[in-house]
Amino acid sequence: MRIAKLSINFSMGIQRSLGTLMTLKKY
Repeated sequence: MRIAKLSINFSMGIQRSLGTLMTLKKY
């Protein structure tokens, strides 16, 4: 259970970082 939660949080963080990178690329 705890591992799954950590993996979900990890994936969310990656998606967030990717989104910021994409927005930075736009500018």
